[in-house]
Amino acid sequence: MERNLERKTLSFGKGMTNVPSDLLSDDSELLESDGFIFRDGEMKPIQNPVKIGEIAGQKIMYVHKMADYENIIAYDEDRTIYWYVRGSNGIEMPPNGVSASFEVGKVKDIKSTGNTLIVATEDGLHYLKYKGNKYKDLGTELPKPEVHFYMFYAGNVEADSSIKYEGFVNSKELEIRYDANGDVCYIEKIRYIMNNGDNAVSKVTVTTNPAAKTEKFMGYSVTVDNANNKDLFQTAVVGHVSSIINKAAEDNIFLFPFFVRSALKLFDGTYARISNPVICYPCVTANCNSQLRSKAARITMYGYRLQYSISIPNKEDWNDIVKEISLFATKGVQPFKLDKDWKFAYPDEVYGKAWHDSLSGDVYEKSIYSRNSSTGEPCMRIMPEYKTEDDIREELLGKTVFYKIEQIGINSSKLDGTTQKAEIKDGVLSNLETQEQLQKDDYYGWAHYVFDKMFAYNGRLNSYGAKRKPFDGFNHFTALDGEPRNEYKYYVKIEANSMSTWVESEAGIGRTCALTGWFYYPDPNASEVIIYDTQHQRGIRFELEQHPRLNGAYHFGKLENDVSWDTSISIPTTDNGAQEDLNSQIFTSVVNNPFVFEASGDNTVGTGRILGIAANTEAVSQGQFGQYPLIVFTNEGIYGMSVNSEGLYSASHPISREVCNEDSPFVPTDRLVYFTSKRGLMASSGGQVACMSEQLRGRTPRNFISVGEGKFLEFLANCLIAYDYRDSLLRIFSQDKDYQYIYNMVDKTFSIANSGIMAKAVVNDYPDNLIQDIDGNVYSLMAKPDINDDTDNYRGSFTTRPLKLGGSMTLKSLRAVKHLFDSDEGTIGLEIYGSNDCKHWCKLPSLAGKPWKYFTFKYTLQNFKATDSFAGSIVEVQNRREDKIR
Repeated sequence: MERNLERKTLSFGKGMTNVPSDLLSDDSELLESDGFIFRDGEMKPIQNPVKIGEIAGQKIMYVHKMADYENIIAYDEDRTIYWYVRGSNGIEMPPNGVSASFEVGKVKDIKSTGNTLIVATEDGLHYLKYKGNKYKDLGTELPKPEVHFYMFYAGNVEADSSIKYEGFVNSKELEIRYDANGDVCYIEKIRYIMNNGDNAVSKVTVTTNPAAKTEKFMGYSVTVDNANNKDLFQTAVVGHVSSIINKAAEDNIFLFPFFVRSALKLFDGTYARISNPVICYPCVTANCNSQLRSKAARITMYGYRLQYSISIPNKEDWNDIVKEISLFATKGVQPFKLDKDWKFAYPDEVYGKAWHDSLSGDVYEKSIYSRNSSTGEPCMRIMPEYKTEDDIREELLGKTVFYKIEQIGINSSKLDGTTQKAEIKDGVLSNLETQEQLQKDDYYGWAHYVFDKMFAYNGRLNSYGAKRKPFDGFNHFTALDGEPRNEYKYYVKIEANSMSTWVESEAGIGRTCALTGWFYYPDPNASEVIIYDTQHQRGIRFELEQHPRLNGAYHFGKLENDVSWDTSISIPTTDNGAQEDLNSQIFTSVVNNPFVFEASGDNTVGTGRILGIAANTEAVSQGQFGQYPLIVFTNEGIYGMSVNSEGLYSASHPISREVCNEDSPFVPTDRLVYFTSKRGLMASSGGQVACMSEQLRGRTPRNFISVGEGKFLEFLANCLIAYDYRDSLLRIFSQDKDYQYIYNMVDKTFSIANSGIMAKAVVNDYPDNLIQDIDGNVYSLMAKPDINDDTDNYRGSFTTRPLKLGGSMTLKSLRAVKHLFDSDEGTIGLEIYGSNDCKHWCKLPSLAGKPWKYFTFKYTLQNFKATDSFAGSIVEVQNRREDKIR
């Protein structure tokens, strides 16, 4: 009798699949594999994670690890985080006497940079500093210093010597007469040469009536007998005035309008909490007085010194982070031109011109060039060409370079809120432009951020899912001479893309004359301000415009003695819940400093919502390794972030249109970043994105499912992924299933582990991953023993997809099955099923017998060690002859 036997070798190198259909599946595919996975050409046991401790009632969220410590951070879902030490004996409590818990609010995410633990909460970023084997709670924000600046009169400043102009300046006694009303009715006509070389005559109208009063005064003019006299005079005056300016700077005295601001200096030299520019007025439009004698002249200027009051709340908690508060000032704007255009001026020519301005009272005081203040006699002066008030304001707007003039240590007794004299070191003002500059302007440093997620990379904290609550605003804008008196509130309207709201500052004290002058709000989206006098229920409204050089909006008007109040202005409605939704932006902190987010670290990625960030270690294209160190997942695709020379992200570039699941984990490995999408388990490698689970995207199996439901895509919708670094496996947990999918990253095969672990959390502790189940047990993947030292016995099962064994349309019988396995104690059980349509199956009691078109093998393996393996089976098949008459 013709036996018609064939031998088939079964090896299950494709692992679990449900694609293609059962009618076309290959004999190397498995319907289900529980406890064993195809690795290195064989089916091998999957080692179980090892329990290292228990954290009951809390969810582990992060492992804060540095070279000398490893702390597990857990959260109790009720505003409190706890920390545990991972030691050689597993999970341990903190040392005795050390606080093990901190109330931080509702937690969204936890990350760290260096020794600082950052907790993203619904109240903002909460910081805890680890030092001396314990955490120090720093709270949610850097302290907000309260700083007020004042100017106080320091006396006249004059040069050490006078202007000696004998020999090139003429002087002559003149006569002036006044009528009974005190008006000028006669002045001796003098023809003289003005400094600009023009012939000029006094402009006073001469009357015929003799005056009731006659006075005499001196008149001066530059002689014309020497062509160089004009230059000699101008050089002498300019040199004299310059010496006054230099002397004031050497004595730390201010003469001209300037801006001053403060900033906290942090441990790394970064500046934060940069205040608004506060304008200081030693003078407003002029500051130059002269006294003339027949042979010499002396010019004087009014000098002012700087004072301040500073207090920093909770500074003791931040003295490891904040090292000092620094004061910065711009160069002053001279209200006159320091060039060769000085001239002698007669009383009628200078009458009505302000020569010194003061903010010493409730009004803006102007001293006027007129008759001698003591005798009433007219006096002649040397005058420069004065700038207009508009010119001075325009020039002040351009003063955006701030130089450090003083620094005050965080523990200084000067930070007690009392008024202190600025202690500016010798040579600082005279060499102002050589002092340290405030390099970067404040970038929403006073706004309040709430972030959903964070990603730490290269010492920088990348935060996203941002909502920004606007700053209430400053309440101090002008440094006044003496204590201010009146109280006002400032209401600012902010018109941003996703927000329109009013904010209300704390009450500020100032003088009415300064309210119409300088105002600044640190957001270019601010559109208008209302300054409100609560006591009298009246207000002033100004439109704001974006500052040309600073990150803010401003109003710069004139000082007014009579402010025009509007009693019809009412207090606008403010919304404390108003915030900007910035869900397509990444805010990157300063390196090793998670407290400061500068403008250079703000990047917009596409137009969609950012869902996750991961580090990319694969070259995007040839010759571009490391060009995109971060990949960003959004709800409209995947982007790569390029890097500039400073290590910041300068631009984003689309890589793929793949969209991840809303709550997808992001698992970086050596070369790939794994995530989940509606298509399945995905991997990104450089600029390429591929589906790693195409073999599990088919129909849910009808038969032989013993673990789970076989719906892999649904399983991924709410999953956690642990990276088994040692064995190159991904362990995919569902938060409501007690089994897990295992993905072999090397052979690209899937299996299932019916371990009974219903995962509550998975936390990266690279190269380890910690897994916490719903009972609080914490497991480690790296704690697994080496397979040669593992004494556990492993059991498992796997079921083949329909075996064709030579042809799907051929009837055949099984004559023999031999197993290829390596185990000293392991046993293998085998159940065989036959079918002719892949739908209806019959369990076969023995080999041979009735022929079938399809077979299914269900293996049960027991007492296998971690070193044991199953290579496959050799099957003898006898085909039924259909070409002969039976």
